[in-house]
Amino acid sequence: MRRWLLIAPLIPLIGIPAFLLLPGIKMRQARPDLKVAVQNHLTPVHMIFVGDIMLSRGVAMHIRRHHDLDWPFERVRNSLRRGDLVFGNLECTLTPGPPVAPRAMVFRANPALAPLLRQAGFNLLSLANNHSPNYGPRGLRDEMRVLRRAGIAWAGAGNDASSAAAPAVLTIKGQRIALLAYNSPDVVPAWYAAGPHHAGTNFMNVRRMQAAVRAARRQGSFVIVSMHAGTEYHPRANRFQIAFAHAAIDAGAGLVIGHHPHVIETAERYRGKYIFYSLGNFIFDQQWSRATRLGLMLEIWVQDNQVLRLRLHAIWINPHDQPVILPAVPVLPAIARLRRELKLDPVSAPVLASAKAKLR
Repeated sequence: MRRWLLIAPLIPLIGIPAFLLLPGIKMRQARPDLKVAVQNHLTPVHMIFVGDIMLSRGVAMHIRRHHDLDWPFERVRNSLRRGDLVFGNLECTLTPGPPVAPRAMVFRANPALAPLLRQAGFNLLSLANNHSPNYGPRGLRDEMRVLRRAGIAWAGAGNDASSAAAPAVLTIKGQRIALLAYNSPDVVPAWYAAGPHHAGTNFMNVRRMQAAVRAARRQGSFVIVSMHAGTEYHPRANRFQIAFAHAAIDAGAGLVIGHHPHVIETAERYRGKYIFYSLGNFIFDQQWSRATRLGLMLEIWVQDNQVLRLRLHAIWINPHDQPVILPAVPVLPAIARLRRELKLDPVSAPVLASAKAKLR
């Protein structure tokens, strides 16, 4: 017998975090009368998305100092493990070698961290970024090998162009989920692109991306498109990011997640689908500004290829390069502006006071 469930908390407009809601509180509807009927023959899949994960340089120093490979995940592990699917952008190469200097711009991390990523909850990663290939095709192959052994799926990189462009597909609770990941040619050298016989990353190309999204949709997948693009440390998406994200939704993607700017960028709802242009940092050693220490953790529940529910949590990177989920959301002028633009409810004075006290 077919049953139908009326799902109320679908939100017509969603703001971008750092200033959103207390974790665990559902986002309020802009239109209380909006209800969408969803066929309830599958259990919702709980997905968690975070931003840039860098386990090298200063983060690696803390790991060595504390003799604890699990150090970066210590304060978020239990929260991440709640997800059926947990995604992040792995912004380093897991390959053997000496420690990386504090100001180096090539990021190598201990391959022994791969199982710790899995134990922390991660089962899906993007490798389409400007640091996965820092140690050449050999380093990238090392990384893919240790992730495979750890049981972590990835998209956006491969031993050749075909494998780099292929989606990572997970079937969870009877639902098929496909991740397609892309790297902007504007932020990496040309040799970072995978070739016919060359390991590398999957470069952004609208025509090929749309064909891949349509192919995944024909197989019944909920399609997530990840893009590594944008201007570093800039709070707004650029035209290239917006055009690519809109093209992904036009082709049938259900969600677009961005990273690379190292700060939280704008978000929007386009044709009923959510686009988050940058989730900011999740694990990183960029302690020099509040914006680079602030990130977003996104929780969504998907059923029958529809987003039923969405929660946003602010992430604060403490002085030891550990991400912490804030019990209240921090106050930033840029986020206040975004809330006004997206017509979200104002945050109450007690919440603002509590948030300010947490930013240390």
